[in-house]
Amino acid sequence: MESRSNGEATRAVALLQSNANNILGLLEAIDDAVIVVDAQGKIIYVNKAYERIVGVKAARVLGRNVAMQFPNDKLVQVLQTGIPILESDDYDETFGYRILANCLPIKDPGGKIIGAVGIGTSSPIYHLSQRLASYVNATKAKKQNIPPTREALPSPFAKIIGNDPAFVRALQMAALAALVDCNILLRGETGTGKTLMAEAIHESSFRKPGPFVELNCAAIPESLLESELFGYERGAFTGANPKGKPGKFEKADGGTLFLDEIGDISLNMQAKLLQAIESRRIERIGGTRSRKVNIRLIAATNKHLEIMVQQRQFRADLYYRLNVVPIFVPALRERQGDIPLLATHFLNRFCRAYGKQISFSPAIFQALERHSWPGNVRELANVIEHSVVMCRGSVILPEHLPEYLRGYCSARNPAPQVSSSIDNLKALIENLEKEAISAALKRTGNNRSKAIQLLGISRRSFYEKLRKYQLG
Repeated sequence: MESRSNGEATRAVALLQSNANNILGLLEAIDDAVIVVDAQGKIIYVNKAYERIVGVKAARVLGRNVAMQFPNDKLVQVLQTGIPILESDDYDETFGYRILANCLPIKDPGGKIIGAVGIGTSSPIYHLSQRLASYVNATKAKKQNIPPTREALPSPFAKIIGNDPAFVRALQMAALAALVDCNILLRGETGTGKTLMAEAIHESSFRKPGPFVELNCAAIPESLLESELFGYERGAFTGANPKGKPGKFEKADGGTLFLDEIGDISLNMQAKLLQAIESRRIERIGGTRSRKVNIRLIAATNKHLEIMVQQRQFRADLYYRLNVVPIFVPALRERQGDIPLLATHFLNRFCRAYGKQISFSPAIFQALERHSWPGNVRELANVIEHSVVMCRGSVILPEHLPEYLRGYCSARNPAPQVSSSIDNLKALIENLEKEAISAALKRTGNNRSKAIQLLGISRRSFYEKLRKYQLG
């Protein structure tokens, strides 16, 4: 029996070798991303789906060594162990995307590992299945009256509003990381509450008596960012403070430094930041003496750093230094059950601020739960403040909402319902895509570049969908 299997395997290898062109044609035709590396970890092949999903041309990745750039990558593990890794659901460093990945060893007839192949899917059906799974789990927990596991959270985290399981897990992870002095990278879209979580981490750590210093890297011009981070000596440049000025690193000494939008700094500044993080020493601009700083670093970003590392827009060594404990903060559209809680919280806050006593009409909650919230919690706060200001009576009505939300209050615009028996999943996905693109175009005044950014998809994919749904 064993000889028969070996004989069949030999014939299969010969068949595959004789039909190499056909196999490559097949790989080019499938919708899943495929990447192949040789025994040394060098990328020797990626298919068209890889280019489309990752957003990078094959010419830019072929020849790169995965083992050197991403030593913890799943493909490298497979090369080292020869053991397949199946259905791994996480950020894959070589794909640079959150995918369901299968990584398999490639062996010669003698059993020697000569390479590895990674096959990853990021199809809408897969992502929708994850969203549905989250919805089903939350619904089951609600029916079974399972209380949110927030009881053990320290008081700084207990003040953060949200009972969604994924959000509570992020809070728990942050609270656990706060107990040790490691670097933390907060991941998530703009407006999800990363700054609030960074403050809670500081307040829950032994560094609480020290300062919490924040810097939004995207808000500072490149020419000024170095002086903001490291400070400068007197006379360092024209217009400088005659007494000199300490930078954020010095101001955070003994406490926590929070660098928001870390993905927006230049490669040159990344190198200087990495040196400061590793040595815990800084040197002011125009100075000759290095200063030791004792800080805890928390960084945050809404960008796909893995893709930026692949495209050499972000240093891999800095990425690994920051990404000791990554915490993913879910978007508001992924925690629908928290919208009424947050809306009520903001209503109470702005009623106190503006001296009003008002409440929501039922139609308001319908509108809030139907919107996709690309601006997340920050957008929700803005909407509630606008409504409180516009309301002259005691009840917030649809006409008090911003104009782009009023249509969601109409009975003729029902919210999409998740049915236990979906007759046509493909049609459902297409309808959701079409509605999302239309809403993005409307929200951005038909500015396609801004719509692409709002939707978070590639330009090529955006224009393909425009043609497909005849929205252009």
